[in-house]
Amino acid sequence: MFFCPLVSGSSGNATVISHGKTTVLIDAGRSGCQIDETLRDAGVDPKQLTAIFVTHEHSDHVQGVGILSRRHHIPIYATEGTWAALDLRGGVGKIAADHRRCVAVKRSLDLGDLCVTPFTIPHAAAQPVGYRFLAGRDHVAVVATDIGYLSSSVESACVGAAVALLESNHDVDMLRNGPYPWDLQQRILGKNGHLCNEDAGQLASLMIRAGTRRLYLGHLSKDNNHPTVALHTVKKVLKENHVIAMNDCKISVAKRDLCSESFHDSF
Repeated sequence: MFFCPLVSGSSGNATVISHGKTTVLIDAGRSGCQIDETLRDAGVDPKQLTAIFVTHEHSDHVQGVGILSRRHHIPIYATEGTWAALDLRGGVGKIAADHRRCVAVKRSLDLGDLCVTPFTIPHAAAQPVGYRFLAGRDHVAVVATDIGYLSSSVESACVGAAVALLESNHDVDMLRNGPYPWDLQQRILGKNGHLCNEDAGQLASLMIRAGTRRLYLGHLSKDNNHPTVALHTVKKVLKENHVIAMNDCKISVAKRDLCSESFHDSF
């Protein structure tokens, strides 16, 4: 399995996963040209993409979805609610009918050498999901961002993953004392908002105890977080839970504008 966050931040998100002859992109929150470039930086030919899986309709996740689909003839998978929101917003342009595919929560989809299972995430979107990817019999990768709180569906999907991109969006003190107006702060802190560093650490503790070997902290706020702060806080929570991060699992912050170091799991 090959796993690489291409970009991850409040201004754009995209992750590539590959196993065998199947290569998929999860979200495309930058322009088509930027995504193509970062794919090549990661050693992936954009023309070899099997599919694009969309988590939800917000622009930082779908900006390049339409152009990539049209340019490389790639099918797009999303929930019915996300498709309805995309059609209403008109954010991805015209998508060929045979490239529009629907996924359903907890209903697994066999796609080449990967088995894909969408799971519910609590976020202020039409029908948002995260994705769990199974390669082989028991090698799992997860993409879980834009999470308001640690719901049971999120925990169940993440625990057992070998590698994951996990949201660590904000530091609560930085958010409360930062430039955002009170109502926006409340939305971010709410159950349909974003996951803070402390909660990311709690979920990371569960995941590492269950065998996670590589963890990327992603979707960091540019204004209300910092890579050093996120990593320090998560490691602090891990230590409080008697999990020694770098001994049990390699943890890093996914890069905002460049592809991160990739994870390879041969089996």
